[in-house]
Amino acid sequence: TTSPTTSPTFDPLEARAAVREAFSHAYMRYQNHCFGKDALKPLTGGCENSTFGLALTLTDSLDTLYLMNFTREFQEAKAFVSTMSVAPSIFVSVFETTIRVLGGLLSAYALSKDWTFAQKALDLAERIKPAMREALPAGHVNLATGNPGSSASHVIAEVGTLQIEYRYLTQVTNDTFWKNYTENIITVLRRNAPKYKARLGYDGVYPFQVDRTGKPLDDHVSFGGGGDSVYEYLLKMWILKKNSNEADAEMYREMYLSSAKTLLDHFVKTDAFNNTFITTKRGGRMRDEMEHLACFAPGMLALGYLQNVTADRAELNRHLEVAEAIADTCLKMYTTFHISPEAVRFDPARGMVILRPENYQRPESAESFYILWKVTGKQKWRHAGWTVFQKVERYLRVVGGYVSLRDVRHPMSQRRDKMESFLLAELFKYLYLLFDDESSVHPIDLIHNVFNTEAHPLPSGS
Repeated sequence: TTSPTTSPTFDPLEARAAVREAFSHAYMRYQNHCFGKDALKPLTGGCENSTFGLALTLTDSLDTLYLMNFTREFQEAKAFVSTMSVAPSIFVSVFETTIRVLGGLLSAYALSKDWTFAQKALDLAERIKPAMREALPAGHVNLATGNPGSSASHVIAEVGTLQIEYRYLTQVTNDTFWKNYTENIITVLRRNAPKYKARLGYDGVYPFQVDRTGKPLDDHVSFGGGGDSVYEYLLKMWILKKNSNEADAEMYREMYLSSAKTLLDHFVKTDAFNNTFITTKRGGRMRDEMEHLACFAPGMLALGYLQNVTADRAELNRHLEVAEAIADTCLKMYTTFHISPEAVRFDPARGMVILRPENYQRPESAESFYILWKVTGKQKWRHAGWTVFQKVERYLRVVGGYVSLRDVRHPMSQRRDKMESFLLAELFKYLYLLFDDESSVHPIDLIHNVFNTEAHPLPSGS
């Protein structure tokens, strides 16, 4: 059969059904073997429960279950959530727990309006709250004892990617602490902007790590891991604040535009092989390497375009043009190799080569293809998403679920016994929405929703 990639009659409804079946394959294996545990080991059928102890795959999958109309499974998950403990004696990442578990619970509430999820989200937030004693939150907290980890240094994305979730928690509970505390973090970063420029050499970018006052601890600038979502949240917080006419909306817009301008002027490169990519600054110099994580950026730029983030038409058009060019490179990461590696570098003689060979079931390319499809209406982005999906099915699907890979060059022999929760929370959700029929009355779109960085949709107030 001709694949939809080459077929002129690409059927999005067939593609959507295929994605739904893939999600079902993954979730049913989890449900049968590891229900209520964090993660499934798809090769051995074992379970992992030591990183969160918060039924991670279940809580991260709630809104996907809801959107894909897995009604019975959603009700079973809700019953589990209603009695679930949010106080395991585990030092959890404040950032990961917020975006994945708290975000998942809040999105399930936003969609279903079932208070069970809001109550559990609040219970969890109260357990995280002891990490919020200083201007910048501790990176980890023991959910049983409330003992926070050290807060001598902070990864910038981890402190700059909490605002959307806690803002919505404030809306749901009417307790302003959550919104005020997390938004003050952005004020701290803004206050340190001159120090960042002095250390990094550019406006609008942030170091990889800062100290407890927000001062820079290095000159590493990343639009991949450790940096990525702080830029995304500046844009999305502007959207949320603009929609509710908040006085400081303009501050977020200016911060985002400053970041986007530096990204486009100094960090985006095109090589001799016509690969447009985002560089990384490390050890005092620019490095021609890009993580798959940075493939979120085309979606971010396209969302800013959709929301008219600047009145400068030429600049706005540049945002979209560069977004599409980077997204082309993200697709090439899937077509050049069996499936995308974790990171590539751009060699002057050979073009795109593997830098880090793992595949962790990352969703960022699918996220950007979904947003670009919604913004441009170009079928090529649906075809791009279908290519990604076919690669996932061919190289990651096994009888017991979906594996990740230690080396994409040897996908059959270098399998990793871990099914990530974001496969279900993000990758399959974005692909499903990408192929969703335009005529269906869908509760999700890019105007009435803002997705958190784990693909959990929350109301935008629009």
